[in-house]
Amino acid sequence: PSPHPACRIKTPPSPPQETARIIAVMSDPRIIYDLDTPPGLTWARAADVLVHARDLLTFITARFGTPLGLAALSSIVSRRKAELLGWLRPVELMLRRLVLIEAMALLASLVAPRSHSRKQASNASPKPPQTSALDPADSAAWRSIFTVPLHEAEPGDAQSSRASGHRRRRIDDPERLLPTRGLALRLEGIIRVALDPTPFIRRLARQMRRRMPKRIDALLRPLIVHRGAIRQDLGELAAAAAESFARINDTS
Repeated sequence: PSPHPACRIKTPPSPPQETARIIAVMSDPRIIYDLDTPPGLTWARAADVLVHARDLLTFITARFGTPLGLAALSSIVSRRKAELLGWLRPVELMLRRLVLIEAMALLASLVAPRSHSRKQASNASPKPPQTSALDPADSAAWRSIFTVPLHEAEPGDAQSSRASGHRRRRIDDPERLLPTRGLALRLEGIIRVALDPTPFIRRLARQMRRRMPKRIDALLRPLIVHRGAIRQDLGELAAAAAESFARINDTS
């Protein structure tokens, strides 16, 4: 007899060989539930957001692979990448907003940059070149990707046009193979922020001290999220960021 309709699997799982490759590394040992909250965070719900982000990253790495697991793949189909980004983007935005809130709180304690700092930087010894290769055994050695985009690109520029073209191709061909390198670097960066956002907060605060943005619309724009807990955190983070930014502008 046929199973009850409620028991039927409506969405077929990924092919076994694809699933085996994607979850070759099942979990990241750095993401554990009893991690301490980094000291010095000022926002009242900062610890809750970090715990939530770590929980989501535990799920993401188990379902799609760790940074090392993704880097070990030569490619990923477009539909699978879209599913991964559907989980990754909200976590990334949560952490971007949290870093922004804490960076704005840190601004008042920073010393104003010296006028001759650029000249000093030009006379400094050049930094050794960094390799672009990804260590297959240690993602902590990678030059990961995590940015807080305070300044938006102008509409119609070349970068926006390329992004639109990429989006159209992804929609048109869900089975198209795409490289995993960028995903692995992006996931690694997000994990590092969730584990300890302090260095990212300090870096952003220094950037804002040198050049305060006129708007932070790029970080406050709503993101369509169907999971209530994530949507609630994103909303509270956006409200807190907007309030902090308005307060800074009022006192400047």
